[in-house]
Amino acid sequence: MRFLRGFSVLLLASAVLITGFFLVGCKWTTSTEGRNAGKDQVLLYAPYDSRLVIYGIKVKAVQNVSAVGSGPLYEFSDPACRLYVVTDEEGMRIVSVDEKRGKIKNVAFFKEEVYPLAWDKEKNIGYYVRCQKEDNEVRDVIAIDRRGKVRVIAAHAGMITSGALTEDGLYLTKYDKERDEYRLLIRRGKQLEDTGRVLHDDDLFTRNGVLLCSDKSSIYSIDGTFRTAKSDFVYFPEGTTQTLKMNIGRKHLPQLTIENDEGKVLKKYEDVIGFWMQGTTVHVAGNGYMRTYSAGKGKEQ
Repeated sequence: MRFLRGFSVLLLASAVLITGFFLVGCKWTTSTEGRNAGKDQVLLYAPYDSRLVIYGIKVKAVQNVSAVGSGPLYEFSDPACRLYVVTDEEGMRIVSVDEKRGKIKNVAFFKEEVYPLAWDKEKNIGYYVRCQKEDNEVRDVIAIDRRGKVRVIAAHAGMITSGALTEDGLYLTKYDKERDEYRLLIRRGKQLEDTGRVLHDDDLFTRNGVLLCSDKSSIYSIDGTFRTAKSDFVYFPEGTTQTLKMNIGRKHLPQLTIENDEGKVLKKYEDVIGFWMQGTTVHVAGNGYMRTYSAGKGKEQ
């Protein structure tokens, strides 16, 4: 489960964050007044901290942790999506980031557990799994538009764990507890249909409108034309065949690797806090540096 696997990644990264951010002189604290970004700042998702941070463009460092939520944030697999699920003491809320204004907007609030599945970029609709408070294994699939209107796509759909929106429609993985396996479902009309395909792992992705499935070590297309090794965080920017991966590098710091469709490393950045996308352009926010990489052209700008 993508949203549960994040906890193990956070535990792995806890020591990394201490050495990676604090010992290099980058002082950052949580502030109730530091929710939004100011001048020469950008709101940035830091995967290994699972928080939104306020990154200073001129100082090239984290200046604060955005005071939105008190627990981990959950992101969509599409790197262009700026919708996040936030956890706090009262429940879970969905927020959106306005990049131009550097502000965070509340979209919806739930007392139940809610996790991201897939994002419809054209309609700006997020698909989520909502767990019933009485029974975590009873889950609904819901859609929420930018105004916060909630629509139930599939009620009591079982243990839905991941999702991907493709040209064929919305795909979902469902955990079969008795058989200890994942089933691949697709939404056709108002119904969820079992495709008959059994998966070895539940993570689903979209690569230029095409479904990608996963096993324990790799992410692959069903037709066998594409396969790449897993990493802590993997992203497939729309409009390019390149893959973005984040993991812990040799210096025990987060690194961002950009690969082509054959798995060849095109560029690698060390001591990375996070990145944001503008079209096919990747803005890399490092600790003490910033870089701009064109995934469309396959080179640094």
